[in-house]
This record gives sequence, structure tokens and C-alpha cells, in this order.
Amino acid sequence: MNNLKKKVTALIVCISMIASLLGSALAADDDKLTISFKIGSEKAYVNLFEVKAEPPQLKGNAAFVPAKVVLEAFGAETIWKEHGKVNIIYRDLDIEFRIGSTYYTVNQEGKELDDAPFISGQSTMVPLQFIEENFDVTVEFDSETGNITIVLEDDGALTDFSFLTNSIGKPKAGNSYFGWSIKVPNGSRLVDISFNSKYTYILNEHRAIGIEISVDEGENKSLDVIYDEAVSNTQKFFDGMLIDSGLFLGAQIPYAEFIYLNFYEEWVMHRIYTNGNRVYSVILTLYYETDPNRISNDKYLKEIMNSFSLGYDGEAKDVQDLSKVAYGFARYENYVHFDYLKKYFNWEINVIPEWNVLATGDNYPLHTRLGLNSDEFISVYVKKIDQFADIESYGEDIARWNDKYLNKKCYSLLEKGSTHVAGYPAYKITFRLTLKGKNYIVDDYYIHHGNFVYNLTLKAPEEKYASQIETYNKMLDTFRINQLDEKSLVKEVDSYWIKYGNQRLGKNDETVKYQNKTFKWSAEFPGYWEKYTYSDESLQLFILPDSGVQIGIEALELNEYIRKFDYTERFSLVALLMYKYDMKEMEKKTIYAKGTNITMYRYRIDDDEQEAFADLKYYFIDTKDKSYCFMIYLPDLFSSDAVRDEVERIWDSFNVS
Repeated sequence: MNNLKKKVTALIVCISMIASLLGSALAADDDKLTISFKIGSEKAYVNLFEVKAEPPQLKGNAAFVPAKVVLEAFGAETIWKEHGKVNIIYRDLDIEFRIGSTYYTVNQEGKELDDAPFISGQSTMVPLQFIEENFDVTVEFDSETGNITIVLEDDGALTDFSFLTNSIGKPKAGNSYFGWSIKVPNGSRLVDISFNSKYTYILNEHRAIGIEISVDEGENKSLDVIYDEAVSNTQKFFDGMLIDSGLFLGAQIPYAEFIYLNFYEEWVMHRIYTNGNRVYSVILTLYYETDPNRISNDKYLKEIMNSFSLGYDGEAKDVQDLSKVAYGFARYENYVHFDYLKKYFNWEINVIPEWNVLATGDNYPLHTRLGLNSDEFISVYVKKIDQFADIESYGEDIARWNDKYLNKKCYSLLEKGSTHVAGYPAYKITFRLTLKGKNYIVDDYYIHHGNFVYNLTLKAPEEKYASQIETYNKMLDTFRINQLDEKSLVKEVDSYWIKYGNQRLGKNDETVKYQNKTFKWSAEFPGYWEKYTYSDESLQLFILPDSGVQIGIEALELNEYIRKFDYTERFSLVALLMYKYDMKEMEKKTIYAKGTNITMYRYRIDDDEQEAFADLKYYFIDTKDKSYCFMIYLPDLFSSDAVRDEVERIWDSFNVS
């Protein structure tokens, strides 16, 4: 978390004093935001809190206000571009205007203002017409007194971007869903909070103190077991050098405490509490302190840490409730980033608050997984479709692909057909997934929307699926597609695949011969196989699309130095996977094929944590001046007879000269 913390702290330093002051104001009213100006006056008021701003101006009959004050208070994200362009991201709105122009766009739809924005001092001034027509606000302007009032009802955005504005106006902060509270110094503000409010970061700039509270769903481990694991493996638990630690089982709320110097040379007091299956982590960081004794002996800091309590239910009047949970669910909003200048509000869904973001955009910006772990989750994969007939035909093609390529020992179709999910027409495929003796139920939904197909996947252990299906369906029914600027998104996705996508080997599905002239080998692949983009001439990876099946071919110049190493030490294809997984050697033998002796290794990968269950086979061939490694990586789920036959045909076609 410290990387995030440093970035946010750096951002805070750079933000104008306006944003800092706005934060305190928002605490005054949780339901609405009121901004007041007066023509010609530098004084503005946000929920009655005074803020210094560029004076509003009157030009003709139009009143202009400073955009920065209004937009930051709303929680909008504003990007100032070159040539006077300004881009505003607010919920599902993507607004762009240019200084000096009355023309602007909202989600690519052109609109006109009566009067153009302009620069005054260091501020961008926009007409009240712009604010009134694009945000859900009530605007009052008294031309005689020059008073301007803008009222925004809280639609959720006021907390979505709370790292810009949200101050804590009560003596304590807490979370009524996860049941904790803690005393905070005066003038503290909420810098960051996760969508489900399991992670909270509070900053007090005056005292240079950071307070982080995180909640994890544990494994029913006792506090002493957690403590022993932490002190025996400090690198895993702490991002720095452990100085002192202790286990305080006799405290009113038992805790484990750790004092350490983090990698940024900041002193940290870290406490861990347990309550049932939950583990609470409370971290207090002194950002500019060099004296290690202060964090251990300072009574004020101890008072803050000792004030942490469990059992808060939202009733205490002196606690500001930071929980984002409503009616038992937390709303996750998916924003797609292709570069730092542009993002798209793509979709949203409500999930149970215990779920986390497991993965988002790691390999593809339009893929996100929310869940408890790799056993239980909902994922959303958005795929651009160039040619589309109807969702039923699309779903039937997927079902046929599954039937051909998925291993029947792992995959058992339960039902398929047209349905509805979240109000959208959809095609649903339900199947039983069996991995390492564990049974799961998987629901795959396919929704067509514009140029895209949204694939919603629900995976859960079979017993839990049966008992929790009502809750899962409630979550799925809250799914909403919010992307309106689809033309721009299509262009972004096309550009992404041109830059990062794999290269299809053939124009059609017929077999093609791939030749590597540099290292003098060739192999024949079905045309629908793809070559990994970043492969170089010496190491090339080939992939069966929409699966984890891979074939790797690596070649080295064979010299006396290389001959000193065993095959498993020579090649990156072996070393990289050995580093990533615990590979168990199953077989080693020498075979005679392709007119020469070939050494074959067979390995097994069973990695529950990384959800990797696969067979791995290597063939090693030496010629007079080259050494070759041919790898087949075959995940259990995709090891059907058809796939095994396909990869064996590719191996049979492999030729060196």
C-alpha cells in the first residue's frame, strides 16, 4: 500500500489550497453540496465554509464562475490538455470544451453555449449555463445582488472522488459495516477508500500522520499464529526493517504490534486485531520523523492507536461513518484506462462487501475480476465484435468451441440457452468445472451491446453455489453497462490490439507452415493459432486463442560454453516456469525421432494459489551448431483429445535443418 500512499500524498501536495479547504466543507452535509459565490468577490463558500477563489464575473447577461472550485467540489476529474482543451470525467459523462469556443461535446454529442469559457488569472471561467445543463444541480443567480448559489444533491460522486475533498469533521472515523472506529486528529481527511470500504487511508497533513485501516477475510487463524508467522517471515508482512514487536493478549482488544522503518525511511506502528474470521490491520505512519522513540513513546500517538475499537454499528454520534455499503452490497464502478489522458466509465455492479478486486486490466484493459478468491468470483470480459448475427448464434458457437476444446474430465455442460440477465437479452452456458478433485459451478452470460459482447462469468464451489445462488443472482441483476462514448472506445480497443495483440498465423483456419530462417526450424500450425507479439527470433511462443494452451520454441547457438549446461539450465522456457511454479518431474527419457536422439522431460504443475493445473512437456534436440527446446504447456481444462491431437501434430511437423 505504501506505493499508493506515496502517490496520493504527492498528489495532495500538488493540489491547490482550494481542494484542501473544500474537504472540510463537505463534512457539513452528507446529502447535498452547496456552493455560493458573489460577483466580483474572491470569497466562495462550500457548505458555508469559506474558500478563496477567482472572483465570478458578469459578461452581458451571463454569469461566469471558476470551473476548478465547482468541479473539484462535485468530485469530477478534470484534465487540462494542450491548445486550451479541457476534458471532464463525471460518472458516465465525458465532457470536452475549448477555451474561447462556445462549441463543446458531451459523450461525443455536440452542444453549444451562449457564451464561451475564458481564462481569468489562473482560472478557467465557465458560464452558469454550462454547469446547469450538464450536472444535476439547482442554480440560482440574483442579478441585483450578484449572489450565485449552486446546489448538488449527493448522487454518489461526492464520495467516489473523496481523496480530493472529503474531510473528517468528527472526533472519530469508523465503518459501520465492518464494525470498527478510531480517533483521528483534528483536520484529518479521507485520502483513499476502496470501493467496498475494506481499505481506508486517513491523512493529517499538519501532524504528518497517516492512518490506514484494512479488513481481510482470514482463515480463522488465532492472533498468536498470525504473530508467529509475521516475525518469522518479516519480508512477506512488512515493507521495511522490523525494529520491535509484541503480542498483547491481555489488552481489552487483544492485538499484535510491530514497529518498523519502512522503505521510505518512515516510522510505522502496525497493529493486527482479529474478530471471528476477519483480520483488522491498523497502520500509523509518521512521514517526516527520524526519531524511532517517538512512535513508541509518544502518548498522543498511543492514544490514537489505543482508541481503535470493534463493535461500531453506525449509531455513535461522534463517529463519522465511512462505510460505502448500502443494503448489504458495495457498488463497483469499472473505469477503463488506455492512457493517462482518457478513461471510460464502462460498467457497474453491486457485490457483497467482502469481495475484492482480484484482477483488473492485468493482461487486457477490458477484463476485471471481483471476488473472494480464485474459487469464488464474478468476472467481466468485454470483447469487440466486428461481425455479429445474434446473441443466440454467438452463444451456440461458444458452446460448440467448449465441447471441442474443453477436457470432459474437467468440463460437464449442465444447461445452455437464451435468457435475460440484469434486464439484458443474453445467452447462458452453465457447466460443472472439476479441478484437482474440487467441483465448481460456472455460469457464463453473453450480452451484446453495440460493438461489444460482455461476458459475465460467475464461478463458485458447487455446494456454495447451491446455498448462495440467490445472492449471486442479486449481484448479477445489478450489472449495468454505462459506456456511451462507444465510437471512441472502439478506436481505443482497435489501437490496443494493433499495438499489443497477438498475430494470427493464417488468413483462414487452414494449416500454415511457419519458418524461422534465422535458427533454421519450421512447424505447421492451424491458421487460427496466434504468435505472441513480443517473441524474438530465438524464443517464440504460439497460443491457441481463448485458452491457456501454449507451444514455445527456443533455439540457441551451440558452443562449448552452452554444452556445459544441462538442458533444463540452458533454456529460458524451462527456467522461467521453474521460477514461477513448483514443477514436479514426472518422466525423463531419450527417444529416437526426426532422425536423431531427442531428450524428453515431462512435468506436472499443481498450484492452487495461482490456479495453475497443467501438464508440461519439453523436447530437447541438438544439431551440429544449434540447441533446440520445444515446449508444450497444456492446462487440464483444455487437455481434450482434440487439443492433445492438435499439439502432437504440431510437434510431429517440427523440423530443424
